[in-house]
Amino acid sequence: MNKEQLVSALARRNHTTIPAARGFLDSFTALVTQSLASGEKVRLSGFGVFEPRLSAPRTGRNPKTNTPVPIPSRRCVVFHPGSALRSAVGGDA
Repeated sequence: MNKEQLVSALARRNHTTIPAARGFLDSFTALVTQSLASGEKVRLSGFGVFEPRLSAPRTGRNPKTNTPVPIPSRRCVVFHPGSALRSAVGGDA
């Protein structure tokens, strides 16, 4: 499912217009992004948790020359699915 399909499904399910559903989805993603950028976890009960993490620095290799290349630490986002989502997808709860 892509963003436009999600917007259409939201509009149908909530009996609203596509522009209103798009506005809701854009606001939701902006708020989640803002919270993660400021270092906060985003918990959606029954769905899961989005958590910002700092990856460890490591050494990679240049595939062309096979020389070591230092890779610095960086911030990334980790998602932990909730038990309801795991059960719905068919994983262990």
